[in-house]
Amino acid sequence: GDGNSDDAPAINRALQNAGTSWVVLENLRYLTNGTIVMGFGQKLRCEGSLAYDGSRAAIELTNQNIELDIFELRHNKGVSHNQSAKFIGSGVQFTGNVYNANINIDKILYFNKAFDIVPTHKAGDNDKYRGVQYCKISWQYVIGEYGIYIDMVKGMTSDYNGRRTWVNENQFNGGRLMCRYGIYSTPVDDKYKKTIGVINGNVFNSIGFEG
Repeated sequence: GDGNSDDAPAINRALQNAGTSWVVLENLRYLTNGTIVMGFGQKLRCEGSLAYDGSRAAIELTNQNIELDIFELRHNKGVSHNQSAKFIGSGVQFTGNVYNANINIDKILYFNKAFDIVPTHKAGDNDKYRGVQYCKISWQYVIGEYGIYIDMVKGMTSDYNGRRTWVNENQFNGGRLMCRYGIYSTPVDDKYKKTIGVINGNVFNSIGFEG
Protein backbone atom coordinates (compact mmCIF):
# COMPACT_ATOMS: atom_id res chain seq x y z
CA GLY A 1 0.00 0.00 0.00
CA ASP A 2 2.90 2.42 -0.47
CA GLY A 3 1.97 3.15 -4.10
CA ASN A 4 5.38 1.97 -5.38
CA SER A 5 5.66 -1.77 -4.73
CA ASP A 6 3.78 -4.38 -6.75
CA ASP A 7 1.04 -5.64 -4.41
CA ALA A 8 -0.61 -8.08 -6.84
CA PRO A 9 1.27 -11.22 -5.65
CA ALA A 10 0.41 -10.52 -2.00
CA ILE A 11 -3.25 -9.81 -2.80
CA ASN A 12 -3.52 -13.02 -4.84
CA ARG A 13 -1.96 -15.04 -2.00
CA ALA A 14 -4.36 -13.46 0.49
CA LEU A 15 -7.36 -14.37 -1.69
CA GLN A 16 -6.14 -17.95 -2.08
CA ASN A 17 -5.70 -18.36 1.68
CA ALA A 18 -8.87 -16.57 2.76
CA GLY A 19 -11.29 -19.06 1.23
CA THR A 20 -14.69 -17.36 1.21
CA SER A 21 -13.76 -14.76 3.88
CA TRP A 22 -13.23 -11.12 2.96
CA VAL A 23 -9.79 -9.80 2.09
CA VAL A 24 -9.86 -6.12 3.12
CA LEU A 25 -7.33 -3.52 1.93
CA GLU A 26 -7.05 -0.29 3.89
CA ASN A 27 -7.52 3.25 2.61
CA LEU A 28 -4.14 3.33 0.84
CA ARG A 29 -2.89 3.33 -2.76
CA TYR A 30 -2.07 -0.20 -3.95
CA LEU A 31 0.02 -0.60 -7.10
CA THR A 32 -0.43 -3.80 -9.13
CA ASN A 33 1.70 -4.79 -12.11
CA GLY A 34 0.00 -8.16 -12.56
CA THR A 35 -3.63 -9.28 -12.67
CA ILE A 36 -5.60 -9.99 -9.51
CA VAL A 37 -7.41 -13.27 -10.27
CA MET A 38 -10.59 -14.09 -8.34
CA GLY A 39 -12.16 -17.54 -8.24
CA PHE A 40 -15.06 -19.31 -6.56
CA GLY A 41 -16.53 -17.47 -3.58
CA GLN A 42 -13.62 -15.06 -3.15
CA LYS A 43 -14.26 -11.60 -1.71
CA LEU A 44 -12.13 -8.47 -2.01
CA ARG A 45 -12.76 -5.00 -0.56
CA CYS A 46 -10.42 -2.06 -1.17
CA GLU A 47 -11.19 1.07 0.82
CA GLY A 48 -8.53 3.04 -1.08
CA SER A 49 -7.23 2.94 -4.66
CA LEU A 50 -6.04 0.02 -6.79
CA ALA A 51 -3.68 1.42 -9.44
CA TYR A 52 -2.94 -1.05 -12.26
CA ASP A 53 0.27 -0.70 -14.25
CA GLY A 54 -0.09 -3.46 -16.90
CA SER A 55 -1.65 -3.90 -20.33
CA ARG A 56 -4.10 -6.78 -19.71
CA ALA A 57 -6.76 -6.87 -16.96
CA ALA A 58 -6.43 -5.33 -13.52
CA ILE A 59 -8.91 -7.86 -12.07
CA GLU A 60 -10.08 -11.10 -13.67
CA LEU A 61 -13.21 -12.92 -12.47
CA THR A 62 -13.20 -16.61 -13.34
CA ASN A 63 -15.94 -18.33 -11.34
CA GLN A 64 -19.10 -18.03 -9.24
CA ASN A 65 -20.23 -16.13 -6.12
CA ILE A 66 -17.48 -13.50 -6.24
CA GLU A 67 -17.81 -10.27 -4.20
CA LEU A 68 -15.82 -7.17 -5.19
CA ASP A 69 -16.12 -3.80 -3.49
CA ILE A 70 -13.60 -1.08 -4.47
CA PHE A 71 -13.56 2.66 -3.93
CA GLU A 72 -11.27 3.41 -6.90
CA LEU A 73 -9.81 1.25 -9.69
CA ARG A 74 -7.54 3.13 -12.06
CA HIS A 75 -4.90 2.59 -14.70
CA ASN A 76 -1.66 3.97 -13.32
CA LYS A 77 -0.68 5.41 -16.70
CA GLY A 78 -4.07 7.03 -17.19
CA VAL A 79 -4.60 10.51 -18.56
CA SER A 80 -7.35 13.06 -18.24
CA HIS A 81 -10.39 12.24 -20.33
CA ASN A 82 -10.56 13.70 -23.82
CA GLN A 83 -11.63 12.46 -27.22
CA SER A 84 -8.04 11.78 -28.39
CA ALA A 85 -6.94 9.90 -25.26
CA LYS A 86 -5.51 6.39 -25.63
CA PHE A 87 -6.56 4.08 -22.83
CA ILE A 88 -5.01 0.73 -21.92
CA GLY A 89 -6.15 -2.67 -20.65
CA SER A 90 -9.31 -3.76 -18.86
CA GLY A 91 -10.58 -2.83 -15.41
CA VAL A 92 -12.68 -5.88 -14.49
CA GLN A 93 -12.68 -8.79 -16.93
CA PHE A 94 -15.32 -11.55 -16.74
CA THR A 95 -14.02 -14.82 -18.22
CA GLY A 96 -15.27 -18.39 -18.26
CA ASN A 97 -18.45 -19.00 -16.24
CA VAL A 98 -19.13 -16.08 -13.89
CA TYR A 99 -22.44 -16.39 -12.02
CA ASN A 100 -23.89 -14.50 -9.06
CA ALA A 101 -21.04 -12.00 -8.81
CA ASN A 102 -21.70 -8.80 -6.87
CA ILE A 103 -19.47 -5.99 -8.16
CA ASN A 104 -19.48 -2.49 -6.70
CA ILE A 105 -16.82 0.05 -7.78
CA ASP A 106 -17.24 3.76 -7.16
CA LYS A 107 -14.70 4.96 -9.76
CA ILE A 108 -13.11 3.18 -12.73
CA LEU A 109 -10.60 5.41 -14.48
CA TYR A 110 -8.57 5.37 -17.70
CA PHE A 111 -9.03 1.79 -18.96
CA ASN A 112 -9.73 0.82 -22.55
CA LYS A 113 -12.56 -1.41 -21.27
CA ALA A 114 -13.94 -0.76 -17.80
CA PHE A 115 -16.18 -3.86 -17.62
CA ASP A 116 -14.79 -6.37 -20.13
CA ILE A 117 -17.24 -9.28 -20.50
CA VAL A 118 -15.61 -12.06 -22.53
CA PRO A 119 -16.91 -15.51 -21.47
CA THR A 120 -14.89 -17.25 -24.20
CA HIS A 121 -11.56 -15.89 -23.04
CA LYS A 122 -10.63 -17.97 -19.96
CA ALA A 123 -7.14 -19.35 -20.58
CA GLY A 124 -6.84 -23.15 -20.70
CA ASP A 125 -10.62 -23.70 -20.42
CA ASN A 126 -12.01 -26.05 -23.06
CA ASP A 127 -15.61 -26.02 -21.82
CA LYS A 128 -18.15 -25.77 -24.61
CA TYR A 129 -20.54 -23.71 -22.48
CA ARG A 130 -19.50 -20.41 -20.92
CA GLY A 131 -21.54 -17.54 -19.69
CA VAL A 132 -21.90 -14.51 -17.46
CA GLN A 133 -25.24 -14.64 -15.66
CA TYR A 134 -27.11 -13.30 -12.59
CA CYS A 135 -24.38 -10.74 -11.79
CA LYS A 136 -25.01 -7.34 -10.18
CA ILE A 137 -22.62 -4.63 -11.39
CA SER A 138 -22.70 -1.13 -9.90
CA TRP A 139 -20.57 2.00 -10.22
CA GLN A 140 -20.62 5.76 -9.67
CA TYR A 141 -18.63 6.87 -12.69
CA VAL A 142 -16.36 5.48 -15.37
CA ILE A 143 -13.85 7.35 -17.54
CA GLY A 144 -12.30 5.47 -20.47
CA GLU A 145 -12.81 4.15 -24.00
CA TYR A 146 -15.58 1.55 -23.43
CA GLY A 147 -17.80 1.47 -20.35
CA ILE A 148 -19.44 -1.96 -20.76
CA TYR A 149 -17.85 -4.12 -23.45
CA ILE A 150 -19.36 -7.49 -24.41
CA ASP A 151 -17.50 -9.88 -26.73
CA MET A 152 -19.04 -13.31 -27.36
CA VAL A 153 -16.40 -14.71 -29.73
CA LYS A 154 -13.00 -13.46 -28.53
CA GLY A 155 -10.52 -16.31 -28.51
CA MET A 156 -12.72 -18.60 -30.61
CA THR A 157 -10.98 -20.54 -33.36
CA SER A 158 -12.18 -22.64 -36.27
CA ASP A 159 -13.10 -25.47 -33.85
CA TYR A 160 -16.05 -23.45 -32.50
CA ASN A 161 -18.54 -26.20 -33.43
CA GLY A 162 -20.94 -26.97 -30.58
CA ARG A 163 -19.80 -24.14 -28.32
CA ARG A 164 -22.18 -21.66 -26.74
CA THR A 165 -21.70 -18.45 -24.81
CA TRP A 166 -24.19 -16.16 -23.15
CA VAL A 167 -24.50 -12.91 -21.22
CA ASN A 168 -27.90 -13.21 -19.57
CA GLU A 169 -29.98 -11.72 -16.76
CA ASN A 170 -27.35 -9.41 -15.30
CA GLN A 171 -28.07 -6.05 -13.65
CA PHE A 172 -26.00 -2.99 -14.55
CA ASN A 173 -26.64 -0.15 -12.09
CA GLY A 174 -25.25 3.32 -12.90
CA GLY A 175 -23.57 5.69 -12.40
CA ARG A 176 -22.26 7.65 -15.27
CA LEU A 177 -20.32 6.38 -18.26
CA MET A 178 -17.98 9.16 -19.42
CA CYS A 179 -16.63 7.08 -22.30
CA ARG A 180 -16.22 7.19 -26.05
CA TYR A 181 -18.52 4.15 -26.21
CA GLY A 182 -20.95 3.61 -23.33
CA ILE A 183 -22.34 0.09 -23.90
CA TYR A 184 -20.88 -1.92 -26.77
CA SER A 185 -21.34 -5.48 -28.02
CA THR A 186 -19.16 -6.87 -30.79
CA PRO A 187 -20.97 -8.30 -33.83
CA VAL A 188 -21.26 -12.08 -34.08
CA ASP A 189 -20.01 -13.45 -37.40
CA ASP A 190 -22.64 -15.35 -39.47
CA LYS A 191 -20.86 -18.69 -39.08
CA TYR A 192 -21.27 -18.54 -35.30
CA LYS A 193 -24.96 -17.69 -35.11
CA LYS A 194 -26.28 -21.22 -34.64
CA THR A 195 -23.84 -22.12 -31.88
CA ILE A 196 -22.81 -19.00 -30.00
CA GLY A 197 -23.92 -15.59 -28.91
CA VAL A 198 -27.01 -15.42 -26.70
CA ILE A 199 -27.58 -12.06 -24.97
CA ASN A 200 -30.89 -11.51 -23.21
CA GLY A 201 -32.63 -10.45 -20.02
CA ASN A 202 -30.01 -7.92 -18.96
CA VAL A 203 -31.30 -4.86 -17.09
CA PHE A 204 -29.69 -1.41 -17.25
CA ASN A 205 -30.71 0.98 -14.46
CA SER A 206 -30.14 4.74 -14.03
CA ILE A 207 -27.13 5.06 -16.33
CA GLY A 208 -26.01 8.50 -17.47
CA PHE A 209 -23.94 8.91 -20.64
CA GLU A 210 -21.42 11.66 -21.27
CA GLY A 211 -18.77 11.85 -23.95
